[in-house]
Amino acid sequence: MTAIQIERRIVAPSLEVWRALSTSNGLALWQADEVKGEVGVGQVLELLWPALGVSLELEVSELDPGRRVVLQDNDTKLELEVIAGGVRLTHHAVQDADAQGMESSWRLALSQLAHGLERHPGLDRTSHWAAQPLSTSAETVYAFATEPALAARWLWSGTVRQEGADVTLRLAERRLSGRVLCNVPGRDLSLVWEEEDASTLSLRTLPSPFTSKERIVALVWSCWHPPEVAPETDEHEGEHSALKSQPAVSVVAELDLALERLKHLLQGAGEA
Repeated sequence: MTAIQIERRIVAPSLEVWRALSTSNGLALWQADEVKGEVGVGQVLELLWPALGVSLELEVSELDPGRRVVLQDNDTKLELEVIAGGVRLTHHAVQDADAQGMESSWRLALSQLAHGLERHPGLDRTSHWAAQPLSTSAETVYAFATEPALAARWLWSGTVRQEGADVTLRLAERRLSGRVLCNVPGRDLSLVWEEEDASTLSLRTLPSPFTSKERIVALVWSCWHPPEVAPETDEHEGEHSALKSQPAVSVVAELDLALERLKHLLQGAGEA
């Protein structure tokens, strides 16, 4: 067993940071795609990733309003704290075999939190997933995304540099420029996509629920938008939703095709 502790600088009011740690809507900005339940001592939160068919229940075991909340699942404890200039996350009792991947996932999640609060205050987040189970390693997928000659064969052309650096890529026929939001070498990667309303595009490699020989390779496009209007208050809601979904369908279709190309490349290289 081990513990992971990460601090992330966030340029946002401490009250907004606290809301992102202590409400279901706030947690859905960065920790899961959907969160159900109330953050109160003894209450149970359900975290959901519908695109993956995955859910997780966590009990709120401790709550210090404005400062600290602790979520627990058996012996595993997640402590979230507001600190000066940002947030501190401590994940206690992580299995050693999963520690590196878990730390990478938390770094990416906290980068999403910071980006959402700094660039999209008051907005909700929606994540669009393209995912494939592949017989490969996280290190191999990362190399295929960051080595320019390999990346150009399936995903984008251009060079991805260290975290915080500017980036200009070509994704199919689309320009993708912005900055590297998160870059964990050998693991996960997230970029800010300015041409698409400062959305983010992340590359993730997750454990397969079926076998240790596979990884779930995912391209996740996260977009921020105003909170949804209840249908009864807007008779044009369906029409508006259809219009908003058209670009999303197009981008996700391109990401799905990219993963198919990666699958064939890995098969040709003997990885799958």
